[in-house]
This record gives sequence, structure tokens and C-alpha cells, in this order.
Amino acid sequence: MLDLVPILSYVVQRGRCRHCRAPIAIRYPITELLCVAWVILLYRRVGPGLDYPFLAVWGALLIALVWIDLDFQLLPDAITFPGTLIGLAAVLQWPLGARHALFGVIAGSGPLWLLAWAYLKVRKVDGMGEGTSSSPRCSASCWAGSFRCSRCSSPPWPAARGWLADVAPAGRRA
Repeated sequence: MLDLVPILSYVVQRGRCRHCRAPIAIRYPITELLCVAWVILLYRRVGPGLDYPFLAVWGALLIALVWIDLDFQLLPDAITFPGTLIGLAAVLQWPLGARHALFGVIAGSGPLWLLAWAYLKVRKVDGMGEGTSSSPRCSASCWAGSFRCSRCSSPPWPAARGWLADVAPAGRRA
């Protein structure tokens, strides 16, 4: 039964498998803690709404992508494409979400796609990996383009610090 509580079982088992005593990497409890932190901070920010489950899953996918990218310098389409759809499903529930998501995709992914296209035309060789310019950036841009600062309703880029300040204190919501 203790195995169902990942962080607690990691501590009790001293970072080893209960069956074979092989060491378990510290990244697994760190991943669990990051996911728990994301879900809690997200709940404090957006509250219980129809977009909450989509955003919670989207954040967990991003945490998984961090570890995969650290290990393999690769962001698999099997995670990034569904992540884009999940992020889009969340932002489409917001007022003006579709318009802002489209703007985020164009502003966030457009310059990289344009750069990759221009490089290919000039050099006749792909100069940017597909994972760099396509799906991960599109997923993040889609979601971030829809976000508005709760203090001033400005786009996310200049307001990122304001949003982070809003997430940390309890009870603040847009």
C-alpha cells in the first residue's frame, strides 16, 4: 500500500526498489513534487473550472518533456502534438481564447518557422530540427498567447513577472 504514495515510499525505502533493492533515481520523486506543485499552483491561479484538467495535464506533459529533453535533446511528437491539442482545448474555453491562441502561435512559432524556411531555401539543407521550431513552441505559444495578466490584461511576454507574482500568494485570482 505504501508504494501508492510515491514520495513517501521513496523516503521509506531509502531510494531503492522494494523488491530488488536497485537504486531509484532522484528524478522520479522530483518529478512527482514538480507535478504536485504545478497542480496546486494552477488550482490557486485558475480555480476549479473546465480548463483546469486540461491545464493540469498540459503542465505534467511539459515536466515530462524537460526530463526527456535533458536526456536525449529530443522532444517527441507523441507528447508535443497532444500537448498542443490539450493546451488549445483549455484556452478555447476562455473569452477571446481562440484569437489570442492564434496570435500566440503566430508570434511565438512564426519567427522560428520563417527562419527555418529561409535557411532551407538559402543553404538547401535543414538547419533547424523539427522539434525546435514546430510542435513544442507551438504548444507553448498557443497557451501563452491566450493568457492575459490579471493585473493589467496585457499579453504574457511583458507581464510574465506579474503572473508569477500572482501565482505564489494564496487566494489571488484574475
